[in-house]
Amino acid sequence: MKMKSKFFGNGAKLALAVLAVCGTLFTSCYEKAEVDEATKPAPAKYYIAGTITDATTGQVLTTATVTLGGESVGATFNKEVSYKAEGYSLEVSATGYYTVSKQVYLNQVSDGQTSVATVDVALVSVEATTIPPVVPPTDPKTDVAESEAKALEAKAAEEAKPSTETIKNMWDGATATADEKASLETTKELTGNVTTGTTTAEAQADGSILVTTPFEFANSVKDAAILVPYFYNEGCELIGDVKEVAASVTRAEGTVSADIQAAFIANAAKALNKNAGFVQKIGYAKISVLSGYGIIGYRVQGQLVSKKLTFLISGKYYEGIVSYQKSVMIYPNYYSHDSHDSHDSHGFNPNAGGGSND
Repeated sequence: MKMKSKFFGNGAKLALAVLAVCGTLFTSCYEKAEVDEATKPAPAKYYIAGTITDATTGQVLTTATVTLGGESVGATFNKEVSYKAEGYSLEVSATGYYTVSKQVYLNQVSDGQTSVATVDVALVSVEATTIPPVVPPTDPKTDVAESEAKALEAKAAEEAKPSTETIKNMWDGATATADEKASLETTKELTGNVTTGTTTAEAQADGSILVTTPFEFANSVKDAAILVPYFYNEGCELIGDVKEVAASVTRAEGTVSADIQAAFIANAAKALNKNAGFVQKIGYAKISVLSGYGIIGYRVQGQLVSKKLTFLISGKYYEGIVSYQKSVMIYPNYYSHDSHDSHDSHGFNPNAGGGSND
């Protein structure tokens, strides 16, 4: 689903304003040092990352044929791309499964930042028994309004935050290549202790939810670019309560049994071509150094999209809200050694959907 970007305008303007201020500070510093040109942030990095699985078993479907932007990729991929407002086409097929075709959009970020579009796809077997939703998730009627999303902020933050195991694996380099692990060890030597802050969530005007987790360094990094880990969630999760629906606008009171909830999320996952439940994955992104500034931490920000779906289960209609992650952005935080100002490199402009690496 392509996300509209009205609410991102102010964030993007703020990011540009911060860069403008930083640019002024850089110029003055270099004039004092008699350097001709100010150091600029490295160009923004864009990636599209995905995993193709069997919707029934959750296992990677190595027999799948996957085409991204006209190029063949594997069943597990993390491809560096250029930002395009029109996005990239994704085609996924395998013998005995329903084909999935979709457009992948990237969240646009500023220089020095990283954006990754997360596009995990769970293919449904043609022999699988499924209950289709009353209204398909591609219908705008299933979109969640900002007011509804706001009521889900606490639940979204709780479900999407990194687990203790994920944080450990991030910094241990559990899924890193040999080169990434070596760079990560250098990062840890430079940063000292890394503190994981509280995950927060904020509903946006288009009904999506931005979930942000900060990481703070004990030491300011001034002398070299560093590789940092980030995380994101594949699959989908039940964010809103499942309730029995007596009519299109009238809901019955009372709780729903666990077996109904399980049936609901199982069928919602198949309708969304996702696996049921969040599974956290880890990636790595490079943060560049700016002359006169130190890196004091970074933020990992995921964008959750929610769908309000209705299913006929055991003769009754049930409605619930299911969320999945569309993208992840990595924003470095800088500290000026000359002015003693800290700048949070933050803000993005969506007509896009994101992911990153080094």
